[in-house]
Amino acid sequence: MATSEQTSNDVRSEIERRFDEFESAVTERLDELERRLPPIPRKALTLGRASAARIGATTGGIARDFERQFSRVTAVAGDAVNTSKGQTRSAVDRTATTLRRNTNEAVGQTRAQMKRSATAAERGTVALLDDATRAVETNEHSPAALEEWTKADLYDRAQELDIQGRSTMAKRELMDAIRAS
Repeated sequence: MATSEQTSNDVRSEIERRFDEFESAVTERLDELERRLPPIPRKALTLGRASAARIGATTGGIARDFERQFSRVTAVAGDAVNTSKGQTRSAVDRTATTLRRNTNEAVGQTRAQMKRSATAAERGTVALLDDATRAVETNEHSPAALEEWTKADLYDRAQELDIQGRSTMAKRELMDAIRAS
């Protein structure tokens, strides 16, 4: 007949085996998903995975505490083993559910961030292209272009255009004369 210590070891081994199988399957799926993601969502997923690892570590600590309590209970009453098995299964199921929910939440947040990033990138690109188009379409005699010239530059251009009276003109007068020529 099996002793309560042997039953406890059997239960612990089964719990560890199931948890390892679940953890391996989730890790494999997350690795595959992470390889497909762009950098920002990948980092968000990495954060989610780190959180999940933290939950796993906490769960491991809880499981170790549970094991100590389980050993004490089995020493006192044999029927507590069956109750503890049910509680352990439930804790593993809740942990799996929490991990699944957190992973789904991280993936959802990653998708939303990707969408926001794509929208921002598109808006920024359109704005840059608009600015570049305006810059290319601006000629040297446009009001905006001449406003940025120094008086010395305006005077040199007026000299090239052979504008009469340029030496006595103010900056505004030089701009008007260049535009008129």
